[in-house]
Amino acid sequence: MKQLTLSNGQEVELKGTIAKKSTQDILTQVAKVPPVKKLDNVLVIMRDGSGSMRDKMDTNKTKAQIACEVIATELAPHMAGWEYGLLDFESQVCWRIPPGSSIQLLTTLQPMCEGGTSMLKALRTVWQYLGINANKARIILLTDGFPTDSSTEGILDASRDHKSIPIDTVGIGGMAGGAYDEKFLIALSELTGGIFSKGHSVNELAKVMLELAPENRPLLGSPK
Repeated sequence: MKQLTLSNGQEVELKGTIAKKSTQDILTQVAKVPPVKKLDNVLVIMRDGSGSMRDKMDTNKTKAQIACEVIATELAPHMAGWEYGLLDFESQVCWRIPPGSSIQLLTTLQPMCEGGTSMLKALRTVWQYLGINANKARIILLTDGFPTDSSTEGILDASRDHKSIPIDTVGIGGMAGGAYDEKFLIALSELTGGIFSKGHSVNELAKVMLELAPENRPLLGSPK
């Protein structure tokens, strides 16, 4: 037997086979909440917003500034037929653009660049959203550092339950090179059917974003 707490505080007991159904099925059948209309093709961009993203790249702009620019100029124009979302993760996790909204990917939409790197919390936020709201999806994860809310092994273990959603990882480097865990990012991508790329200069990062754009890389997975 399971307990489901509704948004109004009411608790509903779940018995038998209904307890095995998804959260959306339960809400639809027990709480009479209308089913969610799922999005077909969703690309979620997970962007590291930790303090180290203030470091400079080769044009004397910060890594955060360059990441904003290449997402807007190289990725956004090549997403016809896809929905997109932008999630920033530092000590906190925040949807800057929820998937399915009409907010544009602009160069001015920069992260706060403070605190740690809550990568596992960010991934869980995205997985939960996609599991309820998407038929097919892919994730692009951009980071310049190490996760601070979990070990890399912990993230890989959690990812095994969601490996049907490809994660393309991008290691962002600055003028001093890359400080991220390349082996971990490669392992995360390989586990989920994604690819790992390096972006240690403006041109290199721009090229990577263009290659990962849906028009050039239509890869999708089905959330479970």
